Amino acid sequence: MGKVLKALPFDAQQTIDPLTGKLGYDRTSNAKDLAAWMGEYFGNGVIVKGGNVLGTELEVTAATGLNTSVAIGKR
Repeated sequence: MGKVLKALPFDAQQTIDPLTGKLGYDRTSNAKDLAAWMGEYFGNGVIVKGGNVLGTELEVTAATGLNTSVAIGKR
């Protein structure tokens, strides 16, 4: 099994397991579950206001010589 994280997006509460008496958390999730959940919102590392599809925000284009131009990200 992969690394287990405290569950998100809500804070997990520390509890005592009634069978073993060990400290634990009331909810946990695997890292792969967190990655799948985050993938729903962050496909390419750029967040676009309103959840729209990435258009020309932060688009990089060639300029003169060795220069580049980056389009604005917030309008």
